[in-house]
Amino acid sequence: MFKFVQGNTCRETRSENGGKKEDIQPRVIVGHVEDKPAFIAPLGLKLGHGTSRLVWLADQWNDYNAPIVCRNALARLP
Repeated sequence: MFKFVQGNTCRETRSENGGKKEDIQPRVIVGHVEDKPAFIAPLGLKLGHGTSRLVWLADQWNDYNAPIVCRNALARLP
């Protein structure tokens, strides 16, 4: 696992769960159009309370929370 991802997969939160560590399994999604990468979505699978939820990696430190999209990806869509 990359070091920058490792810091986002086991984190402590005070407000959500009383300071307990939460486990997030990274799920980095790469979308392709015409066999070329079109976008990258840095997501994680957050486990807890008997369910799982898809979240943005590092969502507690940023306000972007969107995929990285290739400049001409929309033009390449069929």
